Amino acid sequence: MKRINKGKFLLAIVLILFVFLKVTHIQNQTLDHLRKSVQEVILEKQEIEVKKENRSTCLSNALPEDCKLCGNKESTQISWYESQDNLGIISINTFEISYIEINRYNDCGCLIEETDTSLGTQIRSTGENGFVSVVTVNTNRGYASGNIHMNQDKILNMEEVSVNLCMECREHLLDMTWGEPYGVGLIYFKTGEVRLFEENVRGFMLGDFYVLCEPRAEGDSEKISKIDLHIFYCPERSNI
Repeated sequence: MKRINKGKFLLAIVLILFVFLKVTHIQNQTLDHLRKSVQEVILEKQEIEVKKENRSTCLSNALPEDCKLCGNKESTQISWYESQDNLGIISINTFEISYIEINRYNDCGCLIEETDTSLGTQIRSTGENGFVSVVTVNTNRGYASGNIHMNQDKILNMEEVSVNLCMECREHLLDMTWGEPYGVGLIYFKTGEVRLFEENVRGFMLGDFYVLCEPRAEGDSEKISKIDLHIFYCPERSNI
């Protein structure tokens, strides 16, 4: 039977201890990282809940009959396109609208079924410090693409929202958000539903449309100021 070299034996013991300590250290680091990640998620969720709670404490001044979404639509541009199967870019602060005509309608509000192979680009500026949109529409293919420069409509002005919307519409609007929404979004004219853009939401369904949106910064700035937008008309197949 061969004798075990004491030096090699001690070296093996040291290596085993080193590996054990190293693995334990990595495991501890992983656990610490997981704990921090969980804590960050919990804190972020708590911050979102606090923000929503703070928004809900701001009471709406508009009565249902004066609400610009479900009541007094005649005072807004919504009444021009009401019931159409189309979207529009909307500032929920000012109720300025940029109409996106993927489905064409005549002046009487009737759907035009004839195809139109031409492309149309619309540039819409909503006044001083309001959003500016540039959108190209292909009605024949049923899609639109463009971008929105948010300007001051990046901020959701809760005072203006409380004046323009009744409590029910305001709460429904905020319940549809995941975090801190911008003051600009899309409106589906057929139902009057509004969905606000958010930094961490890249896509959503609104009525018969699927929307891809990418908030981003411009130039050397790190602050988000613009949204790239792609809209696809995709009704349920049973309705085609």
